Amino acid sequence: TAITSPTSHCVDGSTDVITIEIVNFGGNTETTIPVSYNVNGGPAVNETISATVLPGDTITYSFATGAILSPAGSYTIDSWTSLPGDGNANNDTSTTTITIYPLPTVNLGADILLCAGETAILNTSNFGFISYLWGSGVTDSSITTGSAGTYDLTVTDGNGCSNSDTIIVTVNPALTLTMSSTSASCGGSDGTASVTVSGGTGPYTYVWDDPGAQTNG
Repeated sequence: TAITSPTSHCVDGSTDVITIEIVNFGGNTETTIPVSYNVNGGPAVNETISATVLPGDTITYSFATGAILSPAGSYTIDSWTSLPGDGNANNDTSTTTITIYPLPTVNLGADILLCAGETAILNTSNFGFISYLWGSGVTDSSITTGSAGTYDLTVTDGNGCSNSDTIIVTVNPALTLTMSSTSASCGGSDGTASVTVSGGTGPYTYVWDDPGAQTNG
């Protein structure tokens, strides 16, 4: 008996199919072969192969009941046959140990708010991956942007495992100021100045460049 799958792979939470190869080393044709497997010494999964296996023939069998190999870590799979009257039980058992790799951690950080004309550098908080792929197709580890939008980054590590993160960049429109004023009367201090603001995001604050540093709009 030999276990041919699964092999080491990235964690994904799906059910792995356990596949074995069985060689009929005996001199009789077999039609009913009890087979079993377990993971890390846990409960056995028992099934029966119904097939004609001639002496010297090899068959491949995938268990109908698979195994969920999660979380990431090392898993030992034992598989065996339980054929009544088997004259050589030494070749009835097979063991393999595989590694389930964790997904890489990619973190673009909190969403970003920019003022018009500003730029931000987008990158993950940790580096050392073998590849980077932004949603725009750029393959650099970081990009610089001053444009609003949703930015996606997928990274791949040395085990071939990939993971993604998304960040939203918001750009406030530029401020527009419209000034108006009235002249002071002769010798008086009754002149006025005012400003109307549009764009940006309110509420607004005001500081006038006058001796009183007034804060009215």
